[in-house]
Amino acid sequence: MPSEDVLELIAKNILEFEWSLREIGDAVRALKQEINPPKFGLEFETSEDKFVYSIHPHNLDQLTAIGVDGGVVNRPYHSLDLILVRAVAAIFNYREGVLRKVQYYPEAMPEPSTILLLDSLSYLDFGLSTSLERQKAELKTANDVLKKYTADVIFLDGSIAPQHSDKPSKNSKIQSRYAEVIKLLEELYEQCEKNKILLVGVVEDSRGTRFIDIFRRKILESLLKNHIDEGIRVTFNKSIKIFDKIRDTHFLHYILDVGERSYAFRYSDAPAKHPTLQDIHIDWASKIFTLYLKPAMFDRPLRIEFLCTDKLTKTANIVSSIVFALSKHHDAYAFPTVLTEADVRAKLSEDNLEFVHGQIMDRVGRAISLFELRRNLRPFR
Repeated sequence: MPSEDVLELIAKNILEFEWSLREIGDAVRALKQEINPPKFGLEFETSEDKFVYSIHPHNLDQLTAIGVDGGVVNRPYHSLDLILVRAVAAIFNYREGVLRKVQYYPEAMPEPSTILLLDSLSYLDFGLSTSLERQKAELKTANDVLKKYTADVIFLDGSIAPQHSDKPSKNSKIQSRYAEVIKLLEELYEQCEKNKILLVGVVEDSRGTRFIDIFRRKILESLLKNHIDEGIRVTFNKSIKIFDKIRDTHFLHYILDVGERSYAFRYSDAPAKHPTLQDIHIDWASKIFTLYLKPAMFDRPLRIEFLCTDKLTKTANIVSSIVFALSKHHDAYAFPTVLTEADVRAKLSEDNLEFVHGQIMDRVGRAISLFELRRNLRPFR
């Protein structure tokens, strides 16, 4: 256990950090109605003319929302690896503000798929394979459910863009899995655009810093030169180093009121050069936008990504109003209920994997390939 002195020092650092951020947040909050993004050089990042927008929750009348999530468990063995994965779509039908009907695809609790990896993968590629298999299952379910059901909006749990952390190296044995994810993503973009369905990704615990990076490089620099009084200038200058340490959601927590969203901005300022957006067609990459919304008093803002195929402010407002309506039911936990339901249905546990492992062992006996790793068999811990 850490000593009292160490705990006191940690607490002191946290409180000083929070105080500095609160000071900056209060300063920006005082200016938020005056900031016009295009006038601060953000013409490429956004076409919106306000820093924040007030949002009213959607009335949820005649609305069908689909949420897709996946669950996965894995385990490496001596000469092979096992992955269990399943994905579920929850379909919520609202009428006159009331949830009238709930359906599931392919069913409420489908059997997980068992994936056997006989390739001699590195631990890194095994981890990437697990993530990619989950994404493949989710995206296939999303594409399939839209072929069977009509919807106004479909939610993914997480980003709607390919992630750098899931991209294997050029010489990796699992490049084909990544290529399948890209193909399924583009199929989903195409379906949603063709059928006028809103495609929205909600990131539960975002570590994004692009909003704060844009603010620091363009808005803050201009404010310090031209637009603020001396008191606010002193506050910014005193705490300017904190901008290198904070995340978007932490910064915006002190700026956004409940029912407010940030301006929507492009996922990347250089899609053709972005590590993963370059892997999808530029037409799709340039249509992915991000915003932050605060649906609940005691929770942080939500990071929301969406495919924009219409006017930006119109789309951003509709997306935000739906997310707000589905996420405002708990003051301390803001997340769309349709995604929470899909998560509960898709979740897998180690018990699922143990059961499958036992079933295989019953059929193959004491096969060396299925020996547990020594680290899991240590007699003394």
